[in-house]
Amino acid sequence: GDAYGYLRAFGEDGTEHWQHYLGSTISAMDISADGQTLVAASHAGVVSVIALDNGRPEWQIGTGAHGEVRRWLFWRGWDKAMVW
Repeated sequence: GDAYGYLRAFGEDGTEHWQHYLGSTISAMDISADGQTLVAASHAGVVSVIALDNGRPEWQIGTGAHGEVRRWLFWRGWDKAMVW
């Protein structure tokens, strides 16, 4: 991830394969053991679960065939996270 809110995948030769827009500086990410799910978090309080190689909705910003399954927004002072 980068400071502009993009997750980017690169090959071993440095070629960019895809990017996915999360919206804020990426703070953490992890991939499932089977390589099918990516979870990423941002400094803006967003946590996103992304299904890899599962198709991308037209409204989603990015170039990969990946779709967000769930997104949470955590902000201080809120009783619970906003989920969509």
